[in-house]
Amino acid sequence: MAETAAIQLGVSLVICTYNGARRLPETLRRLGLQHSTDGLRWEVIVVNNASTDETESVANSWRPPEGVHFAVVHEPKPGLSHARNRGIAEARYEVVSFIDDDNRISANWVQAVSALMLIHPRVGACGGMCEAVFESDPPEWFEEYRGNYVIGGQGAAAGDVTDERGWLWGAGLTIRKSVWLALQAAGFAPMLRDREGDKLSSCGDIEFCYAIRLAGYRLWYEPALKIDHFIPANRLHWPYVLSLYEGVGAATVKLDWYESLLASQGRGLRNRLRRTWQYQAAASLKQWLEAVRDRAVAAPDSAAARKSACSARFFSSRFRALLRLRSGYDAGFEAMASAGWLRERIS
Repeated sequence: MAETAAIQLGVSLVICTYNGARRLPETLRRLGLQHSTDGLRWEVIVVNNASTDETESVANSWRPPEGVHFAVVHEPKPGLSHARNRGIAEARYEVVSFIDDDNRISANWVQAVSALMLIHPRVGACGGMCEAVFESDPPEWFEEYRGNYVIGGQGAAAGDVTDERGWLWGAGLTIRKSVWLALQAAGFAPMLRDREGDKLSSCGDIEFCYAIRLAGYRLWYEPALKIDHFIPANRLHWPYVLSLYEGVGAATVKLDWYESLLASQGRGLRNRLRRTWQYQAAASLKQWLEAVRDRAVAAPDSAAARKSACSARFFSSRFRALLRLRSGYDAGFEAMASAGWLRERIS
């Protein structure tokens, strides 16, 4: 991967927000509690992503710690991916942490993430531990599905999770700006988009982690990077969970192309067959129908019924996405393998 121009050492905390006027005050207050930052350069950038509420005025009312650069920028294109791109472009420093407007980071964040990325130069992205802060009492099924809410750890212990987990959550995702710029300079353009307003499209963070891995960098989990993740009452209902599964199911179709390269699959007949649209469409349809059957025979409101409902929503969404991509799915594997931004790395 081609080298990019030198970027200043330091940490940029990028908060991407859509209609976050109610959530931002506590998130910003917690940012202001950072300690052990003597000698470290850091900044806070709020990206106002096409908000229609008082987000901008609320953000501008915050006063950063002395010596910390602070900016509020407007990104008119709706969508988290657009907001993140704007945040990276605005960032002054090499280490960029994406903080959602409902994330309250630990007071050691700047110091810990700066040290981690300095010690491990081949780490292209790192993530931390998320703990839930509820607006109302969670339902009894929450613990089973907490990962869908980005709650918990991302590994058994601190360390490299490139081969074990393979991706990191977008909440608190920290990247190297130089890696992102190098990917862009080589022609990388994300195919997936994250949330747009209230639409639960997803997996843009997974795609970026896959791109980092294919560029030759590693992923790291550090539980010392802690986030209190505020979960509002309107997300603690079952239809919301099903919507999450639907969004992920659709996104996995294009992730197949990345995963084929990451798995270093051989060129045998069986592997070629598994990479065909016919095989994947038939497999997804089969799993969808099996999940519908299992849900029908499970006791209502049981754990088995919930699991089957999620599986049915996931595979029905994946199947529909495959139908939409029927003419381009098979070609996607070849196009990915010959992409300019990967040519140097793969050869």
